[in-house]
Amino acid sequence: MTDDQLYNLTRRKVLAGLGAVGLASAGAGLGTSAYFSDRESFENNMLRAGELDLLLDWQQTYNGPASGPMYAPAGYPYISAYPDSDGDGIQDDVPQSFVIWAKRNGYDLNTAQGKADAVAAFKNAYFADIGEGKDWEAPLISLDDVKPGDSGEVTLSMHFFDNPAYLQLIGRKTGESENGLTEPESEVDSTPGAGELGEAVDVLIWNDDGDNVYEPRNGQDVDVAVLFDTSCSMEYADSSKSCSTSDNTLVPEKFMQAQAGAVALFEELLAEPDVSALGLPADMVPDANVQVGLVEYGNNTGVVEPLGAPLDDLRDAVLNMSPSNGTPLPTALEAAIDMLAGSDADEKCVVVIGDGQPHATDGNDSPGSGSPVSPLSGVTYDSWGATYSVQLTEYLENTLGANILTVHYEVEPDVDLAQGIDTAYAQSTAPNYDIGTDNDIDTIELFEIMASPASDDIADLSRLSFAADRDRLVCVLHRIAHLCAGEVPLFAGTLDDALAALDDGVLLVGNPRVAADPEIDAPVRSRLEWSCTYYLGFEWSVDAAVGNEIQSDAIEFELGVEAEQTRHNDTPFAESPQ
Repeated sequence: MTDDQLYNLTRRKVLAGLGAVGLASAGAGLGTSAYFSDRESFENNMLRAGELDLLLDWQQTYNGPASGPMYAPAGYPYISAYPDSDGDGIQDDVPQSFVIWAKRNGYDLNTAQGKADAVAAFKNAYFADIGEGKDWEAPLISLDDVKPGDSGEVTLSMHFFDNPAYLQLIGRKTGESENGLTEPESEVDSTPGAGELGEAVDVLIWNDDGDNVYEPRNGQDVDVAVLFDTSCSMEYADSSKSCSTSDNTLVPEKFMQAQAGAVALFEELLAEPDVSALGLPADMVPDANVQVGLVEYGNNTGVVEPLGAPLDDLRDAVLNMSPSNGTPLPTALEAAIDMLAGSDADEKCVVVIGDGQPHATDGNDSPGSGSPVSPLSGVTYDSWGATYSVQLTEYLENTLGANILTVHYEVEPDVDLAQGIDTAYAQSTAPNYDIGTDNDIDTIELFEIMASPASDDIADLSRLSFAADRDRLVCVLHRIAHLCAGEVPLFAGTLDDALAALDDGVLLVGNPRVAADPEIDAPVRSRLEWSCTYYLGFEWSVDAAVGNEIQSDAIEFELGVEAEQTRHNDTPFAESPQ
């Protein structure tokens, strides 16, 4: 490594498995026997070791000079990204859900081979193994001519497959040098034998939501309307079939885990993160004033708890619900509009959690006399309310300024809308959204079209829509809480202090807004589900007031993520299992 490679970012990959085990039998003989006998034998028994494979993707930016060779072809501020198929420095769109991607691409996840093939293809398409001879060999952050006032950021997206895991952020300083003294530096540098860059660089590390920006929602008012599906399909395996045991499989735990997910969302939204130990400036503290309201649609439809309801009331309300009847989503969206109409909050969110398409069993499938919107000329409204649902989410987004975040819960790909939708109208609300060559919109595509774009650009291909099954619903809802209520910092201080802290590892959790309870949380709180996406933001900056003292100094360091299995492991990242 040369001195001009100012920063060096690497990642340690841990492959954790359970070694192969062989079983043998031993027999004893007593000579021949005339007793009747029989033998049954189970053949081809097998134990296969599991896998835990940690992979990364990322986006890196640098706020340095307006132009220069350090930037990718897209120019300032883009340095590098992965995956980046066209090499412009801007990250390709990465699918939100491995499960949906695999099924849409024809993989059978019900077989071991099908799942293995899907995982391998997904990894190869989107994620990097780091190291010599692998997908990415170069240092990630490698900049020279850094000056006071410069800053940069990299958001790491972490994925692991096949098994749940603990994750920890690790790092260490590998070198720092003065590289001699320039004349201006010699006039202010009292330690000519030691570099000062590690103390001059400020670092912020946080649980990011995937957009490369620390957003604590400092001092902001945040109003969140949660729409929760209690239709009968929420306790059946296949939401596209009838709610009958003769046609479908009853799965009561599906609904119970949805309730648990909603409770986790409420807890994360309404938590008051304590980051006092970090010594953050007042304007960087995540102290949003969050209000949550709850709307049910299905068994009953309407406002169950108003904005500002206490956590206990929200928790009790959702836990006392039971599934039955249809899916009158338009009526629930109208209730959300009423809930947010008088809100002057800085941030408004509507979170829709459901397992299937709208089914307006109450007849509310198009704008009526009491609707907040008027019928659209030339638009055909289907009898189940899909088209009307899109119109209502457009009103929430464009008129009330709300972000719409949708969660399609255990919805199979390519489940058609029973009564169709006005495709041309729906497509017009998401101009660049790809509905495929069949020119038809299925249930998951409806959820994605209803959701807001991930950026302020209506043409953004990435939407705030999330796929979730029972095992991954909680981690999806935690991410939604961070998008709405604000992100939480893990570290703030100098680069030297950051690397000292990371030398021992910093254990990551999925719900950083909620204060830990050591008696009940450890280590369960840190158990992260596979196939979820976890983001870490790492931002560095050089104070403009530092001046000449850092001229020609260099620092080299490692920064990485480590994964370890959770099964039979109550002391993650200990020196040896206990």
